[in-house]
Amino acid sequence: MATTNKKGAKKSEAKSPRVTAKKSPPKKPAQTVQSLQRELADALEQQNATSEILRVIASSPTDIQPVLDTVAKNAARLCEATDTQIRLVEADGTRLVASFGSSPAPQFVPTNLRNPAGRAILQRQQIHVHDMRAAESDFPGSAELTKRTGTRTFLSTPMLREGVPIGLINIRRTEVRPFSDKHIALLKSFADQAVIAIENVRLFQELQARNHELTESLEQQTATGEVLRVIASSPTELQPVLDTLIANAARLCGATMGHVRQYDGEFHRVVAHYGETAEMIATLRANPLPPSPDLPAARALLGRKPVHILDVQSETGVHLILARQMGTRTLLSVPLLREGTAIGSLTIWRKVVEAFTERQIELVNTFADQAVIAIENVRLFKELEARNRDLTEALEQQTATSEVLRVISSSPTEVQPVFDAIVHSAARLCEASFGSAHRYDGQQITIDARANFTPEEIELGRRRFPTPATRATAVGRAILDRDVVHIEDIHGDPEYENFGTLTQLNFRTVLAVPLLKDGSPIGALGMWRREVKPFTENQINLVKTFADQAVIAIENVRLFQELTESLEQQTATSEILGVIASSPTAIQPVLDVVAENAARLCDAFDASIFQMDGDRLRRVAHRGPIAGVPTLALVRSAVASRSVLDARTIHIADLQVEEAEFPESSAGARRE
Repeated sequence: MATTNKKGAKKSEAKSPRVTAKKSPPKKPAQTVQSLQRELADALEQQNATSEILRVIASSPTDIQPVLDTVAKNAARLCEATDTQIRLVEADGTRLVASFGSSPAPQFVPTNLRNPAGRAILQRQQIHVHDMRAAESDFPGSAELTKRTGTRTFLSTPMLREGVPIGLINIRRTEVRPFSDKHIALLKSFADQAVIAIENVRLFQELQARNHELTESLEQQTATGEVLRVIASSPTELQPVLDTLIANAARLCGATMGHVRQYDGEFHRVVAHYGETAEMIATLRANPLPPSPDLPAARALLGRKPVHILDVQSETGVHLILARQMGTRTLLSVPLLREGTAIGSLTIWRKVVEAFTERQIELVNTFADQAVIAIENVRLFKELEARNRDLTEALEQQTATSEVLRVISSSPTEVQPVFDAIVHSAARLCEASFGSAHRYDGQQITIDARANFTPEEIELGRRRFPTPATRATAVGRAILDRDVVHIEDIHGDPEYENFGTLTQLNFRTVLAVPLLKDGSPIGALGMWRREVKPFTENQINLVKTFADQAVIAIENVRLFQELTESLEQQTATSEILGVIASSPTAIQPVLDVVAENAARLCDAFDASIFQMDGDRLRRVAHRGPIAGVPTLALVRSAVASRSVLDARTIHIADLQVEEAEFPESSAGARRE
């Protein structure tokens, strides 16, 4: 019985008689050829085995098992072993990963010097035991296994990577027949090939993992770039950003569905979706959720940290019914935080129980931060836009007001240019379909200026005005109430009369602001819209400002006219007094000047002065084209005569129609 290691450390205890070496007779040529053929066949088998192993290595760059199975099979066959075991180092032992043959082998073997495999690992060299039964004292840890499997000859070869053992290959025989040096070298070659295969797979898997990480990183960067591009291209629109965010978050994290919710202080409202059906979307939008701690999204907001639930359907709470309806299993909800304040949540889920990775949770956090940036950007942009709009409106209003004041100053004797400027500016700045300015004399309303009227609509207005002030129109109501009248829809106002002209104008919303002088109405401004669209408070205040300017313009013209009339009267009086002074003994020049100034200052077509002459009136001065009669009888049928008889002023609006009261004068008016 003999036990040897690679170098033959122990020799046989009972040596056979030494045979004296004799000179062998020369071999026959046939025997030499046979030996060469056997060696050639062995070499060919080894090459074929090596080629097979290399082919399997090439075809399984990420899977080591086919390679190890092939190595085990070829090692057993070419080394004439009963079986082969390939084991890899794991913790403080080795674990079986491939085998060939029917002999049983333990899954795990501790690494120590009590078994040949452990000694091969620890000593980093091949251990060759010629007879395991004879070497029980050297390897007591293998004695029981040796008896159970019938192992006699055992060869263990470590697999070394840069001098460090990563595993080993064991081959066994159930008879005492030591492996030849050729077999020992061949097994070492198989171990080296196994190391190459394991290293290739490890490097390939590392490269694959690195590529996967780079791909994920690239996808994430691409998704982030896409989100930033949408944010940049939609500074005032939040929806495209949120849609892009939830789609990328769900896709990159392998989620089935997802949505974004915004918290309005009372409810969590869904504002963006991914993967949800139209029916689900309708249900979610129709049923905003209250901030209950039973809801994952609300829990994320309350805790201000991600909520990761492995299986929602294993929990209890009000969200369970909805989760079952939508098939939700694993769920992740991340809060949207702005300066520590929760403003919403981003939730994704799977229909299978599969936890999200730390990397995926971190990615969703990144998308949540981008959502907050987008929401904040849109809010700030809208605030800036509103501020700019307010400033623009204020500037436009100031410009319009300045324009009206300029017109007022440049037209001190005419109110029409002021009315025209006011109506056009008010209609433009208040986004009215059309507008108008009206005067009121205490009884009748006239239309004095228009903006955006068509010729047909102007003609309709001419037929409608002048008209009494009634509550059937907004302008009339504003004059009667001395207050602003704002009717959102005239079709819903029971007092509004549906005049034929109004039906043809086809308007719905109307605003009327009275022109008040010392609290008394003297007119109104009207603004109309063809659609139902109420005027804003800012627009109403603007029309009130224009109304005040219109009153100023009317009053300025009145005062200017009064001043002009007063000046003209004073001039006429001075002229008459001058004539009197220059003609103290002649009355005719004075009467002629009086007649002339009376006609001019009163804007009269003709003027006559009569003097009593007995029982008649004699014309002593005249200015104008009417020849008239030189004398008038003192009768009540003539206007001048009745004025003398009654000693009072008589003012007749239309003398030609006063035939019954003043037949003589009426006939003369018609004749002349």
